Amino acid sequence: MTTEEQGSFVAELKGHVAEGLRCPHANYLLQKCITAFEPDNLQPLVDELAAKGPGAVSQVARHKYGCRIIQRLLETMPHERLPVVFEGLLANAAATCANPYGNYAMQHLVVYGSRAHRRRVADVIAENIHEVHANRFVCAVVIRLLTSAEDEERAALALAIAESPDLLSKLPKTSCGRIVASHTRDIRLMQHETATGKNDGQVGRTGGDLEEQFDGIVGGA
Repeated sequence: MTTEEQGSFVAELKGHVAEGLRCPHANYLLQKCITAFEPDNLQPLVDELAAKGPGAVSQVARHKYGCRIIQRLLETMPHERLPVVFEGLLANAAATCANPYGNYAMQHLVVYGSRAHRRRVADVIAENIHEVHANRFVCAVVIRLLTSAEDEERAALALAIAESPDLLSKLPKTSCGRIVASHTRDIRLMQHETATGKNDGQVGRTGGDLEEQFDGIVGGA
């Protein structure tokens, strides 16, 4: 399609975006438009999605099909075109992370958002650290943060997990929890080695204490 044809096609969707993104068939059409069309031509679609405010966006993110639209937008649209989308995801981050569909949107936010977005998500997780074991969808977002966020955010989240003894004792009970524990251990040991200048495999007493803390949680658990 030419740019003009793209614009005309999107114009035909006006007033039907909210319905289409919740439809098991029409959502595929919207996804294709988002991945194939120029951002300028997609702006009316984004504006219609955002028109009802951040609360409506967070509801879309937690919808079985709507979450796919949010994911495609995060993958393809420049940040400056999605302020209400970001606001909606972050304003209801705890609920969206814990949702069977919303967690995928939040994982995409971690990957495709800015560092400030990742920090906000990590802060919300740290404030609700008990949910890491209790909710496997939150656990999935934590894994994404521990593998994709910047070092400072990863270290802060790993510390929050390590300082929650009740959480550490429960992590081995699920495969997702064991992954979280493994990444947490690796980050904490790396942080210790960086702080002490030990990078030759000799982690020292404190490093040994960290390994002991995770003994039975990671690896042979």
